Amino acid sequence: MHAPNAPTAAERALRADPQPLADHHDGRLAGRLIALCRELQRDAGDGQPFSCPVRFAQSFLRVGQIAQASGLLRTLEFRGILQCVRRGTMTRGEIRGLPTLYRFKEPK
Repeated sequence: MHAPNAPTAAERALRADPQPLADHHDGRLAGRLIALCRELQRDAGDGQPFSCPVRFAQSFLRVGQIAQASGLLRTLEFRGILQCVRRGTMTRGEIRGLPTLYRFKEPK
């Protein structure tokens, strides 16, 4: 548990050195998302799943399209950096969906 004034995962990720995916057209953004997921995993604890909602990723990355943030999360999954533990469900009307849960693996 963090102290009350401890920096959030997003704040720590913004200060971290991003790890770009050089051969990906959104390499800089993917690197920032990797840093965020690394910090979210640290907060969750080793081996414990964490959630990174697409809208949170979109806001953190400051991208206009939710599809871009979603695509970057999928890219990290494809690359083996994120392991999907449980696929989320969409919010439908008044029924709130479940978040996707991930585990982070350091990129090689």
